[in-house]
Amino acid sequence: MIATSHKGAGASFTSKRLADAVGAILVPTDRSVISFGRDIFRHRSDLYHIQFEYRTFGGVARSLTILPLLTAVLSSLGPVVVTLHGLVTEASLRERHFKRLVHTAFRYSLRATGCFATAFVVHSEEMRKTAEGDYGLHHVSVIPLGSDPPPSGAGARPATHRVVFFGFIRPEKGLNHLLRAIGQLRGAVPDIQLTIAGSVVRSRERGYLLGLQEQVQAEGLTKHVTFLTKFLSDGEIAELMRDAAVLALPYTDRFVEVSAIVHHLAGFGVPLVCSKTPRFSELEDGVECLKATPEPDALAQGILRILTEPALASSLSQGLLRRSKLDSWDHVAARHRDLYRELMRAWSPHHASAV
Repeated sequence: MIATSHKGAGASFTSKRLADAVGAILVPTDRSVISFGRDIFRHRSDLYHIQFEYRTFGGVARSLTILPLLTAVLSSLGPVVVTLHGLVTEASLRERHFKRLVHTAFRYSLRATGCFATAFVVHSEEMRKTAEGDYGLHHVSVIPLGSDPPPSGAGARPATHRVVFFGFIRPEKGLNHLLRAIGQLRGAVPDIQLTIAGSVVRSRERGYLLGLQEQVQAEGLTKHVTFLTKFLSDGEIAELMRDAAVLALPYTDRFVEVSAIVHHLAGFGVPLVCSKTPRFSELEDGVECLKATPEPDALAQGILRILTEPALASSLSQGLLRRSKLDSWDHVAARHRDLYRELMRAWSPHHASAV
């Protein structure tokens, strides 16, 4: 399995978990091409699985160039599976410079990759439709991201009114809107608390974090908002989620992806408010989450409903717990192994029996 190990990429965490679950050798991409290539050919394999996100091989342009070339080389050695962790569309690039050029570059790179890849994997039906319709890819399978098993006591309703955001702190996460929503709610819920937990990995994000901290000061929210800006250990994440009444993910981007945070935290059963964006398309509104436009009024309404309607909070919690069991790493690994067997059987019946 070939994947980035960069801490700033969500695919780094999920790729390692999948590699462990299926028993694959994980080859990290974050070094020179020579070192990376030496490791790939030293671990001669019956099947190769590339985990591709926007910066798997460094910068975006470099990654888009290397992906089809690497797939072409590996396809002469065995079946090649490419997991796409995100897809760009013109809508997702609407505020970016040269959006048509960037979209075209992605389409040409993935279409070229499709000439050599044996199969693609995506994480939702929305992603599959985009991969096949917009990118013209074939042999696309939908396999969800994995979830950890529910810990002891998961789904218990805490005695707090704490809202938690967890993840990378970036402009497209909509945190400025979430802060305004908390400001609106402090009248109805005087003890409401928001914890913004996550890390900053790029220089431009430090300015965004500073702006959020200034917003807290300007809007008089210092007693209601706590920043926890670091990489959290598993124990720290568990402690944070045990005290959370609501998980809020008000993302504003339109990239066609799936939130690794949702799957990572689903087992805690914390009721979720998320935005109406492609990233959360696999979640059922009113069953596994409450979806809202990423604007202060709508976010505030969703959070307030969970805090004041115990039956709704319990129902959403149970919906997430069910998803965490259905999408457990064991189930996800089994589906990948089934795919591997199918592809290897077509390539070589002798190899397929060994998986």
